Amino acid sequence: MTLSRDGGVSLPELGSCTIRFSSRRRYPAVVIHPDLRVEVVVPPGTPVTAIEDLYRRKSPWIARTLARFRERPCQPPERSYLSGERFFLAGEERVLVVEEGMERTVFADAGVLHVVLPAGASPGEVHESVIEFYRDTAVEVLGRLVEVHAARIGVPCPPFRVKLLRRRWGSCSRAGRLNFNLRLAMAPPAATEYIVVHELCHLLHLDHSPAFWRAVARYLPDYQAPRRTLRETGWQYTL
Repeated sequence: MTLSRDGGVSLPELGSCTIRFSSRRRYPAVVIHPDLRVEVVVPPGTPVTAIEDLYRRKSPWIARTLARFRERPCQPPERSYLSGERFFLAGEERVLVVEEGMERTVFADAGVLHVVLPAGASPGEVHESVIEFYRDTAVEVLGRLVEVHAARIGVPCPPFRVKLLRRRWGSCSRAGRLNFNLRLAMAPPAATEYIVVHELCHLLHLDHSPAFWRAVARYLPDYQAPRRTLRETGWQYTL
């Protein structure tokens, strides 16, 4: 492995890898993105030898995952917000239908995502309406899940915000405030539940230590399946 000044790593048999130093990380991790980018996320000050050792140990898994992604290309859909586009809602596909009406509203039924706007509405207005719909849906769904699982885990029900995030599905600040990606409204319910439990367990362990993962497994024993589903299909949930 050769580590360059810009954090790039060259390994002939697997291509290139990027190193990202994150103060939120206590333990190194390898992340493979659907666009075939391989990223090693490590705490600041992690020695190159430790990064090399992690990469070497993870190489078989990296190779398998890259091969799977290559066999099934994961290209996020381009959005124009015109009738006929396909969106996901709670893991199920919906066809976008833009309709003319006096009252601005968005609703879903029978495989369709209806966007009702006054005549002459632009794709930008459709976009705004769709984002608002998904945000409202996410707030409702996540609110219920946070309340239920906070009680199960035994932590106070924390405040949370729902935002359109590019990378993360959720986060927990040191102050105990949660952030969730509004795109979770597009994901299967089990995946959304996993993210909620994951972030709530950070109120017990603000890291990804073995103790943290034991807590996740305690409160959601089958968490690995929805976690894998979100990793493999999350690229589809774009707005």
